Amino acid sequence: MTTFLYGIRASWEHHANPKLHKSMAYVDSAQKLWENVKKRYAVANIPKIHRLKAEIASYKQNNEEVVEFFSRLIGLWNELDNYIKTPPCKCGSTEKIIKTMEEDKIHQFLMGLDDKQYSTVRSQILAMEPLPSIKKIFNMALQEENHRSAMANRKAQPENMAAFATSHLTRPGYLLGERPTCKHCGKTGHDEMTCYELVGYPAN
Repeated sequence: MTTFLYGIRASWEHHANPKLHKSMAYVDSAQKLWENVKKRYAVANIPKIHRLKAEIASYKQNNEEVVEFFSRLIGLWNELDNYIKTPPCKCGSTEKIIKTMEEDKIHQFLMGLDDKQYSTVRSQILAMEPLPSIKKIFNMALQEENHRSAMANRKAQPENMAAFATSHLTRPGYLLGERPTCKHCGKTGHDEMTCYELVGYPAN
């Protein structure tokens, strides 16, 4: 056995699971030693890969913010990439594989978005040819979220004002035509909700 192979085996035996030591003891080449270890650990990674793929496929936004949802997906994708390596190739196949994997991520992100809020923007994205990058699609979903948030705030303001006016005018005193009496200052013609001493006097 060469000094080089002995050094490699000694290093791997030191860091490897003790249960693998016997299977390494009589290996006479570095290649065979690597293939032996690779086969054993590759099998152990299969359940992890399956778990990650299942988690990614089933992961939904469920009212999370777009940033939070996307960040969680990126974490799962990165973890999966640690177990799935793209083989080097000079024929162009590697580039095609990477493109397919990126398109898978796009579909996973779009499928996970809440249907009620993002069905329209999802349809618009899927109609594009070619599909935008995952970063571009994330920005489009984020813009849709910000737009919906702004519209909801605008809608809530007049509704709140109307609710305040309705509750104010439907008090018993108003409904009976009586002049209300303020419980704070004791004067008639207004109540504590409109009392200048409480809400402040109007500017001159």
